[in-house]
Amino acid sequence: MASRNTKEEWKHALEVLRGSTSSLPVMEDEVFHDMEVEVFVRLKFSYDSLLSDKVKFCFLHCSLFPEDFEIEKDDLVHYWIYENFCARNEAYFIIGSLVGACLLEEKGEHVKMHDVIRDMALWIARKYEHEKHKFFVEASVQLTQVREVGKWEGSKRMSLMANSFERIHEVPICPNLLTLFLGDNRLLREFSDGFFQFMDTLNVLDLSRTGIRELPVGISKLNSLQYLNLSRTWILQLSVELKMLVNLKYLNLEYNLNLQKIPMGVISSLSSLQVLKMYSVGIFEVQQGEDNILREDNMLIEELKYLEHLNKLTSLITSVSVSQHLVVNKYEESRSYRYG
Repeated sequence: MASRNTKEEWKHALEVLRGSTSSLPVMEDEVFHDMEVEVFVRLKFSYDSLLSDKVKFCFLHCSLFPEDFEIEKDDLVHYWIYENFCARNEAYFIIGSLVGACLLEEKGEHVKMHDVIRDMALWIARKYEHEKHKFFVEASVQLTQVREVGKWEGSKRMSLMANSFERIHEVPICPNLLTLFLGDNRLLREFSDGFFQFMDTLNVLDLSRTGIRELPVGISKLNSLQYLNLSRTWILQLSVELKMLVNLKYLNLEYNLNLQKIPMGVISSLSSLQVLKMYSVGIFEVQQGEDNILREDNMLIEELKYLEHLNKLTSLITSVSVSQHLVVNKYEESRSYRYG
């Protein structure tokens, strides 16, 4: 690396990193010394030594999450799968490779990226890999309103996680966007009606742990969407328009304790669905009515019969007969159900 980059060049790189405001965290009080430059060079060497461009991308992808954010391995695997980047077993192998290279820290079923390593990853994504991956990251930077929406246009992967804005009024134009992380914006309740209008290529959308009480208008027009995480929100009812997401393969509704109604025919219409997570849904109150599948377990089973590709289910099943039905189906249809 010394033949390719001088110490002065790396110092300049760190100055650029420190001064960036559009896609890197602000580090006003950071003072970089020669030793820190050396550490940064070593980290870049570790990145350059990764096995393939695919592994390098997966490493950079982890920088979309906030500093020291504990990422569930299973979530990370599904993000990569539904961006059509790698298969499940390969994804776990890549996670192991990054842990082995000391670029990710492993904590049980989670991994996280050290803040210095994340800074380096964001710098690489911006300086070396921008044209290929086009990251836009403003995660956990205390935003009270979104900014620089014009810069979103060329982005392929965006993260605005863990900020403090309550609404998004803008209508961004993002024709190339593949992944959008808006999770952990606990105050976020409102989107402009046209927010999703120009996101035709979006594959992965994470709205988990937000304050939304209903599905944003226009979400049903995301024809390319394969992954949708709505867990731990304040949603009261799923819209019938959700059935239009015919390419959806992953739907997470877990811990929506206030969810009162899922209209009949919505789940069964998601014919491509492979993963359905419904643990701890509708705990507080369930609307009465014949068209609400949350009203009784057997109605959920009837919906599941139409999901030929389903291989993972998490759901709180209260009926013994229904539980037995799931066990039988596990073997007769080669489905793997998990229920708690």
